[in-house]
Amino acid sequence: MDSLATLCSQVCEQERFAVFKSIKVNEVQDRLTIAITPHRLEAPRRNIDASLHRIGLGDLSVLLLRFGAEAVVMTEPSDDFIVMVLVRSGEYEVSDSSGRFIACAGDALIIESFKGLQLAASPDFQALIVPLRRAAVARVAETLSGRTAPRHYGFDRHFRLTDFGGAALSQLLQYLIIQATAGNSALDTLATTLLIHHLLLNHSDAMRSASFRRAETVPYYVRRAEAFMIKNFKEQVSLECLANHAGVSLRTLTSGFRRHCGASPLSMLRDIRLERAREQLQEPHGGSVTEVALRFGFGHLGRFASVYRARFGECPSTTLAKSRAYLACGLSE
Repeated sequence: MDSLATLCSQVCEQERFAVFKSIKVNEVQDRLTIAITPHRLEAPRRNIDASLHRIGLGDLSVLLLRFGAEAVVMTEPSDDFIVMVLVRSGEYEVSDSSGRFIACAGDALIIESFKGLQLAASPDFQALIVPLRRAAVARVAETLSGRTAPRHYGFDRHFRLTDFGGAALSQLLQYLIIQATAGNSALDTLATTLLIHHLLLNHSDAMRSASFRRAETVPYYVRRAEAFMIKNFKEQVSLECLANHAGVSLRTLTSGFRRHCGASPLSMLRDIRLERAREQLQEPHGGSVTEVALRFGFGHLGRFASVYRARFGECPSTTLAKSRAYLACGLSE
């Protein structure tokens, strides 16, 4: 990680990448909530010397965070982002219901769930943090596997950057940062996809095993119907249309989906549309809640809000408000 660390240090010396610098715990908490995830921040010594720098390449944000004092981050449940953390210096004590471990310089974390998560940083803690929208991860996963994205990816929670996959990740990030600092916009539309592609193929149990082995055992007509739904989710797709495309009867298609996917075909189609709608709402210029709902085939706005809240734990208007707040604080391009 030496060359990547040197590059990050050079970035932190340039004012154009600075987002904020503050000694106020509440201000740091508010700014990091917008940048990464909702949380409560405590500084045991009641002082802090935090700073945040941001490098942007398209919709990819690489954040360089320094606390400058002991700090404890207590996260709130959130499903918006999957967050990658590369520790540059100091230590990060990570604990939740599954256990506790300490990440130090040269370690990487992939945080998929923030439920009950607590992070305690040492005074010299510095890290490179990359938030990835879950909807973007799902889109790449579907492209790779040819089926709907899993609810849980089983990302490696903690690994060394000197490992084979970790070294490749470090080199990829170094390349992307160099392109961003040089003002090269050629990768603007590819940077996020390249990074997610690497994480899924090298650090996700679901994509390394079950998702690909499943394709060998799931009937061809289920895979064919899934691929059709992913490609045509904006269209008016009926159960009869799916069955005709798959080349089987309605009964065979429905029973096949329930046996191998645990849901009906139309339930899966609704989930695909909800994921796409959430992705649009997370874009500050994606449109109003009404426009997005209608765009993805939800004609009844009250029902859309209800199923959206049941799936994501918040109203669509809340998702949209978060994305606009993110833009207003200068953390989204």
